[in-house]
Amino acid sequence: MWAVVYMANNDEVANRIQELLESEGLLVKVKEVTLTKEEGIREIMILSSEVDAAHNILIQHGY
Repeated sequence: MWAVVYMANNDEVANRIQELLESEGLLVKVKEVTLTKEEGIREIMILSSEVDAAHNILIQHGY
């Protein structure tokens, strides 16, 4: 099962977070939740078993 660990407000932030989490060995999905790609919100999703690890990584990197 997937869990949302971050809501990004644009592609640049979503891509940075995705790359960060993947570089730490986590499986990441990004889902757009608004209509316009340029201004939309993206859900950064992680396997629910890895949520604690993802939160720790995000906190360590200032997110």
